[in-house]
Amino acid sequence: MPVHYIYLLIAIMFEVTGTSMLQISQQFTKPLPSLGVVIGMRELSISCP
Repeated sequence: MPVHYIYLLIAIMFEVTGTSMLQISQQFTKPLPSLGVVIGMRELSISCP
């Protein structure tokens, strides 16, 4: 499997995790799931060159 497909798969996983946490955090009103959103989006931006 080419490396760019692996990067794409990782990016998709972080995107799904981040958007799921956004729903769970009720639009950033709950602190712990909000941290999951921030970490998920941060890792998404780092993992995609």
